[in-house]
Amino acid sequence: MPIHSYNAPSRSPARLVNVYAQATVSGKGPVELMGVPGIVAFAQLGTGPGRGLFVMRGSLYAVSGDGFYRITEDGVVTRLGDLPGSGKLTFAGNGTEIVFDNKYIYTSGEVAPITDEDLPALTAVDYVDGYVVYAESGTGRWGCSELYNGAVYPPLNFATAESHPDDIVGLKVDHRQVLLFGQQTTEIWWNEGLSGFPFSRLSGGVLEYGCLARLGIAKQDNSVFWLAHDRTIRRLAEQTPVRVSQHGVEEKIASYSRVDDCEAFPFTWNGHLFVVFRFPEAGATWVFDITTNEWHERSTYGQSHWLISDSVECFGRVFVQSSVTGAIGYLSDTNYTEFGGILRREWTYPQVYETNRRLFHSQLELVARTGDAPSNQVPHVLLEVSNDGGNTWASMPARELGRTGQYAHRVRWNRLGSAVDRVYRMSVDDALVPVRVLDTTLEVR
Repeated sequence: MPIHSYNAPSRSPARLVNVYAQATVSGKGPVELMGVPGIVAFAQLGTGPGRGLFVMRGSLYAVSGDGFYRITEDGVVTRLGDLPGSGKLTFAGNGTEIVFDNKYIYTSGEVAPITDEDLPALTAVDYVDGYVVYAESGTGRWGCSELYNGAVYPPLNFATAESHPDDIVGLKVDHRQVLLFGQQTTEIWWNEGLSGFPFSRLSGGVLEYGCLARLGIAKQDNSVFWLAHDRTIRRLAEQTPVRVSQHGVEEKIASYSRVDDCEAFPFTWNGHLFVVFRFPEAGATWVFDITTNEWHERSTYGQSHWLISDSVECFGRVFVQSSVTGAIGYLSDTNYTEFGGILRREWTYPQVYETNRRLFHSQLELVARTGDAPSNQVPHVLLEVSNDGGNTWASMPARELGRTGQYAHRVRWNRLGSAVDRVYRMSVDDALVPVRVLDTTLEVR
């Protein structure tokens, strides 16, 4: 049974795409494979692209195209103002105002440019202790606003991350500490309550790992995760950057011609804490499951990567935004589409190989939950076979996943021929049933 994506040609073809592993609850195998939740369309905001979601005081906000919107729990959309540009934004909210890193502010019900000449061009913004904190573009400088006033930036309210002569790439606030991610190093500052500029660098708060993407930083599970300058994925454990990526993920990231466009965001689902790392130009999306310490992949049908660029929790739901259209949807365990489109759930098994001996494959059985199909509907699972390590594939006859009420249905393929080195891949495209794989057995001689 595959338990993670290890998409490295020199190692293993095993992959999980739109499927993740969890510890078994059925007892039929060591792990179970679960299909990812579907996405139910909730609100359409202009024509896109999606530029970010934000929650403040229980209200849901979004940026799509050149518009800033508020969305109610019933899906009613109100355009609040204009936000020039097309790139994804970072946000800082102090409870009454929202500041955007393109130097705009939402305050008193209106969106307007910040006119304070002491505010430079920005890389990122965040919020801590009543202050909007920012990183200046193309320098090592960062600063803060006046207390509870995101429109005013005193000329002396700034400092420089100078432990290493590298520019600040991104900024994130965690546990009231300001993390300044440079190109080669990261510094940790905190609000010491000093007069004037209130922040100072934490004792020992210099990490020898920088960051490659201003948006490649996310908070999840009471910690911070980021794309480090050595093309690994790191987690901050106290003041230690712990590597959480494995060799297969790192080999793929190392092959990408561009990684500074990486976008990271978290979401939680059914007890699994996920962090998404999306590489738009490379066409890849990797998801780290903190609960199991395993990786899987996400993709939108017809694309090599996931066309979702952000996620937040609000109104008791997990909302996501399309990177292309700006549309907002929410995750659902009872919907098996992505905004009404096909959601292909695919898993590739490790190679079947034994010291260069030819093996005869007499039976392959998929042990899965069956019988959940709607009345008069017949869901199917597809099987593909590769005898060259996963480079080329041949399709085998599809098998039913159990009609309505057929909970004891068995999914089998017989007389599958022989091979020295074989890989099996299964997938489900049907928007009819959940995917839950309990075990897989293969008889060979």
